[in-house]
Amino acid sequence: MNLEKLIEKHFAPKKGNELLIEMIESKLNERELSIPKIFVTSPVDIESGKLGTEANKEYLELLKNIKGGSPYIWQRLQKVNTFLKEPKKIIKNASIKKAFSSFLLVQEIKENLERLEPSMAGFQAETIIAQLIDGSKEANNGAVDVESQEFGGFQIKTLVEKDLQKKDARDPAVSGSFTQMIDFYKRRNEEYNYIIILKSRTKGIYYFYTFALSFQDFLDKFELTGYKKEFKGRVPPERFSKESFEEFIKVLGNYFNPNNNNIFVPAFVPTASTTPDDLLNRFKILKFLEKNRKLIEGNEYYSLDTTYSIKQSYVSQIFRDKSTPGPGTTFLGELDLRDEVLKNLREEYKRSLTGKMFEVLDSLKDSVQSMNRYFATTEPYIGNETITNLNTTSNKFSNYFLKKEET
Repeated sequence: MNLEKLIEKHFAPKKGNELLIEMIESKLNERELSIPKIFVTSPVDIESGKLGTEANKEYLELLKNIKGGSPYIWQRLQKVNTFLKEPKKIIKNASIKKAFSSFLLVQEIKENLERLEPSMAGFQAETIIAQLIDGSKEANNGAVDVESQEFGGFQIKTLVEKDLQKKDARDPAVSGSFTQMIDFYKRRNEEYNYIIILKSRTKGIYYFYTFALSFQDFLDKFELTGYKKEFKGRVPPERFSKESFEEFIKVLGNYFNPNNNNIFVPAFVPTASTTPDDLLNRFKILKFLEKNRKLIEGNEYYSLDTTYSIKQSYVSQIFRDKSTPGPGTTFLGELDLRDEVLKNLREEYKRSLTGKMFEVLDSLKDSVQSMNRYFATTEPYIGNETITNLNTTSNKFSNYFLKKEET
């Protein structure tokens, strides 16, 4: 099926149809969700995390339910869970508008979390958390501002829970760029904050954690094996040029003996007086040795990993803490967004006054599906069916919402 040709055949000129093509293709590929989607891309994107943008203003409206009077992320997760686990309470106190916005919010969080992979957290995960915390104080009372994340001490990690029943199973590693971390500690004498989204082995369940590391904490807890090990080597005189010999003396200093061409960099043992500059200087020396490894006898394959990881023992301690979330806890809460949970939730809400919104959404879904079929087949009777479905949707929306607001 070539949608582009079909649309170009029935609409002239082609200009302006790209968005329509993209919309229809996304609808044709869309699987059954807990509630029907409408004609918009997901509002959870980079723009919605930036203050002042239209996307940000739109999404803030959806989030009023969970943000009001809840300055911490664990409190906001609790509000989402109230919507998920206590529908009768929400039905009793909430308006149709609030229920609708809550469903949209939960669906967007679910869709984005499902798409996230450990190596792809990036802007998507940051935006989700931005919406939940709104740059407010986190559970450890550290200021979190996602928009200036590059200059702040804040990082989101999306990890996948391992099968802990296996003998060789270990908790997923918390890692990152060594130089970026050290550069932060060099600029700012502050703690570095982590928010961890741990994807359960059961699809649709997510655990949220947080912890912070001061520079001394980092020295105590980080692993970078190649960085910490001592380095020994020697450069045979015939491998040196005059320039490279002088460069070894300049860069390595006391770690290089120009009398016998021996290189010795002792093992790294952090102390209370260790500074970020000490770590960066050692890193610079080891990267220089990596660059010149072919000159160094017996070290032709030497390489230095630039990624650190947090000690497994510390990570295990964090992930095994599922105490009741509150101020100062590392466990922030859990979201159960499995398909069956949301489908059951929908049925519960449909039995109440908020079920009106589902009638409108179901009608809209019929409109979308018939429109998809029209563009795929170009049958006139399907086009007329689409118009009928759209009119039904319009009438229901007007009767249930617009006229209700007028009275």
